[in-house]
Amino acid sequence: MIGIDSSKLLEIKKVTKIEEINNKCKQEIEAGFVSSALGSEHIYQSEPVDQINLISVVLAGQDSPFKCGIKDDGGNIVWSYKQHTIDQLKQVLADGKAYKLALLEKANKLKEQVKNAKTVDETNKINWD
Repeated sequence: MIGIDSSKLLEIKKVTKIEEINNKCKQEIEAGFVSSALGSEHIYQSEPVDQINLISVVLAGQDSPFKCGIKDDGGNIVWSYKQHTIDQLKQVLADGKAYKLALLEKANKLKEQVKNAKTVDETNKINWD
């Protein structure tokens, strides 16, 4: 059997690990975020279409109902459209941006670690959590 030399194996592992980090970052971004713009913590959806909807509502520059959720006693999220002022919508957008940026920065740091890893074992030890 023809083996793969260790440098090729390391490169394959690095590509796989970076893909894993990118996927985990995307999942975390799209899982939603919390904002206290309404005076208490509410959960906001953050899949790409949700991000676009939030940006478009803020760009409209008007008060508007916007979908958000709170957890009930069983831990389930109850979603509803609640009235937001334009300032509250801007705060939700800022909170979502901060949440997303923190995740992107985390992913970037992990990918730098992967890039600098010297062995497969070292690469394996780099994880999202």
